[in-house]
Amino acid sequence: TRSDTFAAVGAVAATMAEPLLNHHCPKTRHEVPISYINGTDDPVVLWKGGLGKLSSTFPDSQLVGVDTAVEFWSKRHQCTLNLKSSERISPNRHHSDKPWVERRGFDCLSQPEPFEQWVVHGGGHTWPGSPIRGHIIPRLYRLFVGKTTGDINATKTLWRFFKHHSLNR
Repeated sequence: TRSDTFAAVGAVAATMAEPLLNHHCPKTRHEVPISYINGTDDPVVLWKGGLGKLSSTFPDSQLVGVDTAVEFWSKRHQCTLNLKSSERISPNRHHSDKPWVERRGFDCLSQPEPFEQWVVHGGGHTWPGSPIRGHIIPRLYRLFVGKTTGDINATKTLWRFFKHHSLNR
């Protein structure tokens, strides 16, 4: 409903609240482009839906799974997953992290590249490429939030995405 305010949206380690799936959003001038970055082993925002380690803190929260959120937005943007345009990102040789990254490609009718998804296979509730992770005791950090990757930098990835979208249409 705020397509005249926001040029694009980026979500890292997040999905959406289940009640929003049935909320009627009026048609807007244009769809707001979205970039999703999620870890498949996120212990906080679970890949298949719900809150993991924070469920007792937010007992009434109902989060949909990543696949459900991606399906919702890809339908809204008139996109279909194109496995041929999906790619595995080459490992960053400077990190010994085990997670690997896949960029999923979509073919969309509404506008060029209004939707993208980055899957961090084996990744947790982290900000990929974050320099902060080296300053925290790695084992304790991984116990709470899971593993991260240096194969992509979420900040740079989202900035590239945002630069391609403007409200000056």
